[in-house]
This record gives sequence, C-alpha cells and structure tokens, in this order.
Amino acid sequence: MIEDNTYDSILHQTNNSGIQKSGSISNASPTSGANNSSGLNPRSCVTCRRRKVKCDKKHPCTNCSKAHIECIFPAPGRAPRKPRKPQDGELMERLRRLEGVVQSLGVNVPEDEESEDGDVDEKNGGKPETEDEMLKRKIEEVKELKRKKWEKLGEDNSTKGLESRFGRLVVDEGRSRYINPSFWASLSDEVEDIKGILNEDSDDEFGTYSSPGSATYSSNMPGYIFSHNSKTVDMLSLHPPPDQIPVYWEAFKERVEPLVKVLHVPTIEPTILESRHRLDQIHRGLEALLFAIYYGAVTSLTNEDVRKKFGEEKLDLVMKYKFGCEQALARADFLQTDEMIVLQAFVIFLICLRRNDDARIIWTLTGLVVRMAQTLGIHRDGGHYDLAPFDIEMRRRLWWQVCILDSRASEDHGCDPTITEQSFDTQMPLNVDDADLSPAMIAFPDAKLGCTEMTFGLIRFEIVELLRRIQYVPPGPKTCTQFFATVTLEKKEEWISECHARIEERYLKHCDMSVPLYWVIATVARLIMSKMWLMIYHPFQRQDGGNSLPQETKDKLFLTSLENIEYSLLLENEERTKKWGWLFQTYVQWHAIAFLLNGLCVRTQGEYVERAWRAVEIVTSRRWGAEYANNRLKSHLWRPLRRLMNKARAAR
Repeated sequence: MIEDNTYDSILHQTNNSGIQKSGSISNASPTSGANNSSGLNPRSCVTCRRRKVKCDKKHPCTNCSKAHIECIFPAPGRAPRKPRKPQDGELMERLRRLEGVVQSLGVNVPEDEESEDGDVDEKNGGKPETEDEMLKRKIEEVKELKRKKWEKLGEDNSTKGLESRFGRLVVDEGRSRYINPSFWASLSDEVEDIKGILNEDSDDEFGTYSSPGSATYSSNMPGYIFSHNSKTVDMLSLHPPPDQIPVYWEAFKERVEPLVKVLHVPTIEPTILESRHRLDQIHRGLEALLFAIYYGAVTSLTNEDVRKKFGEEKLDLVMKYKFGCEQALARADFLQTDEMIVLQAFVIFLICLRRNDDARIIWTLTGLVVRMAQTLGIHRDGGHYDLAPFDIEMRRRLWWQVCILDSRASEDHGCDPTITEQSFDTQMPLNVDDADLSPAMIAFPDAKLGCTEMTFGLIRFEIVELLRRIQYVPPGPKTCTQFFATVTLEKKEEWISECHARIEERYLKHCDMSVPLYWVIATVARLIMSKMWLMIYHPFQRQDGGNSLPQETKDKLFLTSLENIEYSLLLENEERTKKWGWLFQTYVQWHAIAFLLNGLCVRTQGEYVERAWRAVEIVTSRRWGAEYANNRLKSHLWRPLRRLMNKARAAR
C-alpha cells in the first residue's frame, strides 16, 4: 500500500505543477491586477503560481508583500491551452526519473510508440495520450518491472542481489552514502532519483574566507566539537606560504604516507601542488586534507628538522596546524559529510594526533570516524555494488585504516573496539603499488607476492583482525560463557600460527631487507606476532595470576617481553628508519612493560635483569618524561604501571 500511495502523491504533485485543465474562467477587468466584484483577482499571481504556494489574490498579495517583490497577475481571459505533446519541464523531469528507475532495474527504456503526427497510443483506440495517461503508464511499467526483478532476486542467491537485500550505496564523484535497511533504500529509489539522498551542494561548498570580524552564528556548524566557531577564523592566515606547500607535501609523502595509505599519490599530488596558487578558492574537503597534510608532516619531523625547513619551532607549528585542521574539518561540515576526501583528512589527522594528544580524546573522536565511515558505506565492500575497481580499492584502504585506528584507540583507552567482525564485509586491499592503480582501469591488477607500498598496511590489517578475535569478548553472561567455552588457549594458538605462516609466505619470505621500508615491515610483523603470543600467555590474563605456569615458560615470556620492548625502541632510533619513528612512538607495548615490571619485582639478579632495567628505564623516561607530561600521564593505564614500577624499584 505504501507503493500505491507514493505513486498517487506523484500524480497529485504533477497535476499541481502547472498542467491546466480546460474550464471556464471568470471575466476580469482589462487591467492586470484589477479587482473583480469580490475585490480579489480570479487567478493567482505569477510568483505564487511559480512557487506553487497559496495566493490570497489581493493586489499585491500577502506573499509578494512579505518578500518585497513586485506582484504581477496574469492577463485576463482563458488560460492558454497546452499543446497535446507535454512540454512542462517538471513533468518531463518526473518521467525521466521514472525511466531512470527502469534502467536501475536492469531494463532498457523503450522508445515511446509515436506516429509521425504526434502521440498516438494504439491501445487507446488511436486517441492521443494525455499527460496523466502517459504518467500512469510509466508508473505501471516501473511497478511491473520492479515486481519482476524482486521475483528474480528470490530465485537468484548470487551477489547480484545483495544490493537490494541489504541496502543501497550511492556514489557520485567522490561522495557516497549508504542506506540500510532495504526498506528505506527501496522507498528512496521508488520514484525519486537515488542520488537525492546525497547532501545538496551548498553555497559554502567553495566558500570565500571570512575575516574574524564577520562572525555569524549557525546552529548546524560542527565547530563546537573543537571549541571554536570556524566561521570566525581567517583560514588563509593559517596556511603556510605557497612556496612551502611542496616542502610539506614531500615531508608527508616520505614520512607519513607510506605508513598511512589512504591516498593515491599519483592522483592527488597534482591537485595538492596546484591548490597553492588558489588557496582562497579551494574546495572545503581539499582544504581539510591540506591541513591534515601540514599537521602530519610537522608531527613526523624532529624539532631540528622543523627549524631547518621552516624556521619555526615544532610545537608552534603543531598547535597551529592542529587548530587549522580542526577548523577546516568544521568548515567542511564533517559531522554530516558524504565526501571521501573529508573522511580521509579526518583519519590522517587522528592517526597523527595520537602522537600529540590524550588517548581519551582519540578514543572519543574515533567513534565519530567509525560513524562517518558507515554513513559513506565503506564498511560494505564495493564489489557488491558494481563500483569502478579504483573506487573499490580506495574505499577498502580507507576502511581498514579506520579499523586500525579503532583497534589502537581501544587498546590505549582500555576499552573494547567499536568495530566487530559482524559489522562489516569490506575485503582487504590488494598488495600492489600506487603505480598499479588508475581511476581509468576496468579490472583489478594482480596482487603481488612480497613487499609493495601497501604491504606495511596489509600486515597491520591482518594483525588487527587477529587481535580483534583474540581480545574481544561478547557482552552478556550467556554469550561470554559460550565464548570462553569455544575459544580455548589452543584455538588462539592455532589462529596466531596460521596468521604468522600467512604473513611469512605472502610477504616476508620475498622481502629485500636492504630496503629500509621493507626492513621495517619485517621487524614490525615479527614484533606484533611476539606480542600476540605474549597476550595469550600473559599472567594477568590468567585466573591464578600465572602461578601455575612452569618456570621455563615464565623465563621465555620474560625474554619475549624484553625483546618486544627492545625492538620497538630500535624502530624509533634506527638511523635508516628514524623518519617513521613518530608512528612507532605512539605504540606502547603495554603487555611487555607490565610483564617485565612484574618479573622485576621478584627477579633481582640474573642474565637478563640489567638488560631489562635498561629497556624499562628508557621507555618510562620517554613516556613519563617532560615531552609526555602533558598527555600520556592522563591515560589511566599508566597509573598501575607506575605503581608497579615503584614496587620493582623497591625490590631492586
């Protein structure tokens, strides 16, 4: 019944859109706008008719008076008759939309059967087809074709019917929107252009820069999240000088982009470099991405490098571009966006923000990122929706970076991850280089064995998926009990072994360790795998606190924890890989530090004790030193570790 009512409303709207029926019209005075015997004009004014609002027929009418515009009434006499062939723009637009629905159902729209003399329908006794009859016929065609498609989907269990079964994904020039459940998707698609669910372009899409004195208050601006009204900010003053933008981009491309693959460099680089010549006219989404790039570049550089390249202090530029990125995101209306580039900017910003800010803030803002990603539908694999291969690949890259961000933020904050296995079906991206991808490609390239530009991300994606399975415990007494009954220690060991073997076979076995990035990939992979083993055997994870573990196992775990910390420090300090150290400094080896400190409470002598104390002292001085005093100590996870540290020192 919803379907019939929808079509009836379309007919009603079409009849009110200016298609006039013949009939008598009262005579009016010869002067346009003159009053008849009742003091009112017999017909609505031109403006009210065009806007399709009720006209009180006074001269001037109330609507025109309120709008302060001239009120003009049509000439007296009969309204002009419309030609037999409908010319009304709105009617034709509705017919075109209906034809679009037919095409979306996988059926070619047939040409209307017309004679050379005009619209003649053989089924109507040779009489010309009226506008209403044509619209009704089109609607019936759509209803019949939709019915046939649903019947076909009932017989076809292949992925071709997935789109209609679990929702709709709309993609249009870098924007996308996902609608679920299928009821709303079907309702939106019934008689309207499905792209209408995308946010309409606003006048602010390519906004001019306002000065601080031009403040306006708007209830739908998301700047309140960042404690500032973005409309009062002079954004041009926050950009670096145009001749420095290529320097920021090169630093980002060398230090951040290889570790955070959410962009396709060959495609975005010309846009980035060209934008410096028109910073006052760039798209709001690109503006947000630019500030994310500035912020990421400065975050990845040392104090000395920043002074040498830009002649300013690192902390000053970090705060400047952090503020600029926040305001640019607000100006891009990031809470309501359907643009991929805005989400890309937000993800880059938060990954770099982990190096500079409180874990609680990252955890909260990550929740926004997950919701934004679901709104854009990147949690649903693009292969279900017949998207272009390039778009599918870029959406996969972005979704899995969101998964990493969610996993790291949840671990740093001591919470369960927001994303679970059941909440997405997006496949992992291909193990290929950017040069293998192109927006014009019509098929996916073959995935490569060994290391590529994407391998660092892929190994982390594999680990995040494993980590989610090992750590996540479903809520509720029943499901929790079932989980621990089925996921035994042996099962977790099996998962880790399978993942380790897969990573070795696909990537590490074929890596050239003389390439710095590939050495980082291998080191990080083995570091994280050792962390997985440590997690499942950790004494704090056992009901007896590890008392039942044999001494040999405890010794192996102690050494594993020590090597875990030493390798993490090596990644930060190794000369060839120091440029990527900014990311590794955001990874706190919580389990290894806790196990070492716990062991040092009882181990005061031995082969590895002094070595362990050196590693612990370096880690704690960095995490609890002056550089971290304003953020890391806010994390409640450091408090029990500090107490454990005091206990170990007392035992020493």
